[in-house]
Amino acid sequence: MRTLSLIALVAVFVAAPGAFALSVNHGNFVGTNVTFGSVTETTQSPGDSECLFTSDNANPNDGACATSPTVIGDQLLFFPAAFTATATGAGGADTTASQLQTTITGNTSLVTVDQLRIDEFGDVILAGVGTPVTNASVSMSGFVTVTQDTSGFIVPVIIPFTGTFTPKGTYSLSGDLGTTLWSGTVLVDVASSVPNATVATLSFNNVLNAFSEAGTSATIQKKVASGPAIAVTIIPEPATGALLGIGLLGLFLLKRPGAR
Repeated sequence: MRTLSLIALVAVFVAAPGAFALSVNHGNFVGTNVTFGSVTETTQSPGDSECLFTSDNANPNDGACATSPTVIGDQLLFFPAAFTATATGAGGADTTASQLQTTITGNTSLVTVDQLRIDEFGDVILAGVGTPVTNASVSMSGFVTVTQDTSGFIVPVIIPFTGTFTPKGTYSLSGDLGTTLWSGTVLVDVASSVPNATVATLSFNNVLNAFSEAGTSATIQKKVASGPAIAVTIIPEPATGALLGIGLLGLFLLKRPGAR
């Protein structure tokens, strides 16, 4: 098995400018074909828990979480408990922001990273009689940095991305009064930029915003994050490829006209 190559992660701060940041490193998670190395979440909104992608324990801001990501196959799963932005009354405003980082490496030299997908699900609740000043929104953005392919280390290739949302990313009064379920998706086609990538680092930003006016409230929450889920190609070993070629040749000869 190839030793994990963890590269320095470039932080992209999407919350208000400032030095505030709380990080938790959940460690490494070994999937079927890839390993998610140094899975780290960094809270970038003051006053919020450092465990937004997961759930916090009884001692906030102690650098530890009550839960960790779950790895199934070649994907990570998160079930956030407190990834919420809430605003109530005149001039209410709240931003909740976190960044997820991990380095994805094939478990053998025969595995290439082809695609990366993230799916998120949540809801938004708008209440009261108001105008579009009362609103809530969600955004997803970031980049994937490829540092190695099957030939070895390469000049880093940075692939930026932004998420798309169903039914939309921003909800406001009065048209979106009540509860609305939302979902978001990120799909990064790594292979189209680097055909034989073997090491790729994900830096993924999530932001929730809520604003309210007198007599109204707005709440938006992320409840499930599925991903990154990785699609891979497993390159046949030379011996396996040779056996496959011999088998196909034999099949061809058997099917030739006049073959016995």
